[in-house]
Amino acid sequence: MTLRPRAGGAATTKTRKTQSCPRLTADLTEEEVLSRLRQLCSDGRPQDKYELEEELGAGAGGTVYLATERSSGQRVAIKVINFQKQRRKEMILMELKVMKELNHPNLVNYIECYLLGGNLWVVMEYLAGGGLNDVVEETKMKEAQIAAVCKEVCCCTLSVMLLSRYVILNKNRYVQ
Repeated sequence: MTLRPRAGGAATTKTRKTQSCPRLTADLTEEEVLSRLRQLCSDGRPQDKYELEEELGAGAGGTVYLATERSSGQRVAIKVINFQKQRRKEMILMELKVMKELNHPNLVNYIECYLLGGNLWVVMEYLAGGGLNDVVEETKMKEAQIAAVCKEVCCCTLSVMLLSRYVILNKNRYVQ
């Protein structure tokens, strides 16, 4: 069991599957990576479940879109990665396995993924407001607001420490 704070501050319990840590092995063929990736992915077409609204950003890893889940109206971020062009496909597989296992209020949480054609669609929570740098650099904050930001940064630091205890990549490229 893990505790996850509610919006009001009280904690709720959440059952977590006990599974072995994801392993990254250098000897996987591309077909094996694709087979394992398909096991993680949801069936169907993401366009049937999500409506893309706008592009939020693009980089070497892919393009991120703001989208809305059609049935619930929940806003999500979807990163579309041209999987065929990725050199380290096994690293993406490992990252998805880790993201799927972790669920924490101070992390952008994974929702699901799809493999459609040569593209990997990774659906994650959408956090409005932009990056912390943008907020700090473009906003004049009062002392209470600065304290709130510092508190959240400390919580995020603790989350990263938790993550680093869960995921240790050793010299043999195994996640421990």
